[in-house]
Amino acid sequence: MLNIYETVTHDIIEALKAGVKPWECPWATPGFNALPKNYANGTVYTGINTVILWLKAIKYGFSSNLWLTFKQAQELKVRVKRGEKGTHCVFYKLMEVEDEKTEEAKQVPIINPFTLFNVDQIEGIQLESDTPQSAFDPNEKCEAVIKQSGADIKFGGFSAHYTPSTDKIFVPVAATFKTPEDYYATLLHELVHWTGHEKRLNRKAKLACFNDQKERYAFEELVAELGSAFLCADLGLVGELQHESYIASWLKALQEDNRYIFRAASLAAKAHKFLMQGEPAIKSIPQMPTPNISLDCSVPRGNANVNSTSYHW
Repeated sequence: MLNIYETVTHDIIEALKAGVKPWECPWATPGFNALPKNYANGTVYTGINTVILWLKAIKYGFSSNLWLTFKQAQELKVRVKRGEKGTHCVFYKLMEVEDEKTEEAKQVPIINPFTLFNVDQIEGIQLESDTPQSAFDPNEKCEAVIKQSGADIKFGGFSAHYTPSTDKIFVPVAATFKTPEDYYATLLHELVHWTGHEKRLNRKAKLACFNDQKERYAFEELVAELGSAFLCADLGLVGELQHESYIASWLKALQEDNRYIFRAASLAAKAHKFLMQGEPAIKSIPQMPTPNISLDCSVPRGNANVNSTSYHW
């Protein structure tokens, strides 16, 4: 059976070594949704599938964010081009099992692979040309997401960061950024950090797994990078995510643990969903269940005082 963990992790490691962050949206499409989605039914692919499909789009230069299964292509009476290879994604199905310790029933996510083809790999599909909005227009959807979050945001200064101990976000004023996109990408990154507070998604337990402060920072920054990338794509932004200083830590962790990226993507998807819950557009999209993939620390790491930390951009 295909080891999807090893396959995806290997591709991401190779991309990072080449200086490419595969969770950055490859489609330069300001003003409209660039999350990968199904051409036939409009389903938006979330979590690790977003990363997988973006990675393939970067590698093969696909121009579209639309995908189909082989069966869907047949049903639409179009066909996959000769010699084209599909992209393996994953679906988590909840299965009821008996807990060995308590003997009570519990649900666990079981990974099931499936294959998608980009519409660039399919003959017989004609896509309408979209005209993107001006790249410098303020993004009304972003403003709505920021407002409905209720986060305590302080504007000013020369540093963007979130401080868990005070539960506050600090961001320079919008006029100091090169573009509105960079401003929103930065603020969304800090909002993803903000979702991890114990009053919200409570990522403290996940981070406490790491005894080393650099490891803790690197994992939380990866969650924030992925979450910001998902949000930017969903809101039609082409912003620049900047955390090259963590790439070495990510590479080390990915090489040691082929589920590291899956855990980070799972937490990022939850943050993305949490922040978009007030948006009517996201509510109308059929969503796959977000798996609860735990960080399995084989060695006791001690307690990490996460609430005393500031996460900086």
